[in-house]
Amino acid sequence: MLFLAVFCGFLAEYQLEHKIEKDRAKELAKSLFNEVYADSIVMQQVIADRLLKEQSFTEFSKYVRDSSLEQPSISFYYSFTTAFVNHRAIIFEPKEEILQQLINSGSLRYFKSSQLEKEISALNVAIKKIKSRIQREITFLDFDLRPFQLKYYDNHWLNQITEYGKLTAADALQQKDLSMFSLPRILHLEQFDRNAAENISLQGLIMSSGTRMLVFGEYAEANHNLLMTLRKEYRLK
Repeated sequence: MLFLAVFCGFLAEYQLEHKIEKDRAKELAKSLFNEVYADSIVMQQVIADRLLKEQSFTEFSKYVRDSSLEQPSISFYYSFTTAFVNHRAIIFEPKEEILQQLINSGSLRYFKSSQLEKEISALNVAIKKIKSRIQREITFLDFDLRPFQLKYYDNHWLNQITEYGKLTAADALQQKDLSMFSLPRILHLEQFDRNAAENISLQGLIMSSGTRMLVFGEYAEANHNLLMTLRKEYRLK
């Protein structure tokens, strides 16, 4: 009788621990799902903004190849602004608070699925690649795009359309009737090198599209796979 009582007590404790671990796993899975799902939405917007920037790089490079630089068009300056001034919208910074908590605290042990652990690892690798690639883009921005902008871009015109900082450049370009403002100009026009300008613009296009198609593409696949497995394993929506 004593043995049976001890054995039953052991089973009850085991079942309680199993339930606690199962509940903890579902709680962590839900938190991870919400974090990853939110990033999947943000990435779609970032990709849309990148496509717009890439189009602007293309239009800028075509214009400087053989169009008038003495009287640049508003459409050219729209491309100039989107390609060389608007940068924040294309930076993707994945949230990874829950992901890193799982990895660093040993909480992955709550997940019994080897497939889930594999996909968490794949997402972690993809995030590291994004961080590395974004840092390369920031370096290109700081040492190539921004110096070019500071030398040739008409910031006085930008200040006018943004009401001296009340609007972002992106909002001003979308909301304002630009015909009501004085026409922008290219500063230091006598030093403006068409070939160099086209080349730096095309380099921006190559870098942005490469990040979008390769690095973001790998992340998007890892993100999707993890969400699908979490839905399946824990019946999440």
